[in-house]
Amino acid sequence: MRRPVPFLIVTAALALAVAPRAPAQTFDTRADRHTVVARCAWSYFGDPRSLLLGGHLVTGCVSTRRWILVADRDLASGRQLVARLRRHDELDDHDNPALAVWRGRLWAFYSPHSGHIWPRNRKTAMRYRATRRGLDVRSGFGVERRVATNTPGGLGYTYPNPVPAGRRLWLFWRGGDWQPTFASTRDGVRWTPARTLARGPRGHRPYAKYVGGPDGSVHVVVSDAHADEGFNSLYYARIHRGRLLAADGRVLGRLRDAPLPLRRLDRLYRFRRATGSAWPHDVAIGRDGRPVVVYTRRRGRTDFFAYARWTGARWRSRELVSAGERYRTFTSGGAALDHADPRRLVLSRRIGAFFEVELWRTPDGGRAWQAPIAVTRSSDAHSFRPVIARGAAGDPLTVQYVHGIPRSFRDFDTTVRLAVAAP
Repeated sequence: MRRPVPFLIVTAALALAVAPRAPAQTFDTRADRHTVVARCAWSYFGDPRSLLLGGHLVTGCVSTRRWILVADRDLASGRQLVARLRRHDELDDHDNPALAVWRGRLWAFYSPHSGHIWPRNRKTAMRYRATRRGLDVRSGFGVERRVATNTPGGLGYTYPNPVPAGRRLWLFWRGGDWQPTFASTRDGVRWTPARTLARGPRGHRPYAKYVGGPDGSVHVVVSDAHADEGFNSLYYARIHRGRLLAADGRVLGRLRDAPLPLRRLDRLYRFRRATGSAWPHDVAIGRDGRPVVVYTRRRGRTDFFAYARWTGARWRSRELVSAGERYRTFTSGGAALDHADPRRLVLSRRIGAFFEVELWRTPDGGRAWQAPIAVTRSSDAHSFRPVIARGAAGDPLTVQYVHGIPRSFRDFDTTVRLAVAAP
């Protein structure tokens, strides 16, 4: 096995203004004025991709030269370190690392985009490394380890989603059978046997999003299949103390009985041809402790963004806006919630020639929406797959996105860029 190459690049950049969060935000909308974090990309379903840690922005992406990167930028000084964790054999934007803070260290999980295309010999691995000392990327990353467990099926690993929950670190991914898969560790070395969490329709691959709750639970949102299949409902479950619960607390099943059929989970959106096929983009926990979901509904060849929230009595879902005319490699530019305050989200839709990023805000749980705030405008290329860096509510509102004109998920020359809001 090829030895991982630890490598640090030190760059100097123009200092960024750090402003406290305010009810209204503005951005310099010129993408060419936004900070280039790295020449790299990411997909929709490996999360978290970006963390705010004490004035430092930590970003995970896969470079155009096939390196798995973790960038650490000091927002006050603009100085940046980039760690190269491993170089993959293939170029694929699905290979981006997912980040987590657990037991006082920064952890990065990554794998090739395994499946029918890569790797051709079906030999793959979910790998991970943790910083040697605290959250300091400057200390370097320790030895590379493998998650030596997977579900059967021969389709490998894709889309890591690490979720810390107290003394346990959960890891969710799309497993060897193309279904939502999970394992956990208490020491960062030994993992419980991989299990399928829920099973979708035969021959299809569900897509899932995950987030940890303050009580040590894990919230899951999952579709029946890829949105192109055209029949997706959307389902929710909360993993807590060995049980899977609906939003109202009903017991859906025991974790030890997994996999559960998707139809047994809490359905937050029912597919209808008139409203479209759902695809999850993010799930977060509101300040009231209730789950919030942003997703798309595909009708024909067009995606429409929608926002769902558990009111305490039922799921309320509202459609926001059309994503516009599709591009050849994606139908919408993606969306993500502000995990510190999920009354805000970023989305990417076609405005004119290219997809542009906007900030959307609701004051009342999704009934009404304020006028969107442009993050990018009049771009020279697509700005897509935006995220709001996850961090404490007092940190600056920090938006990142992929910028460029990708030819496919395996052929791209793009950058991940950074925009920080000013009051």
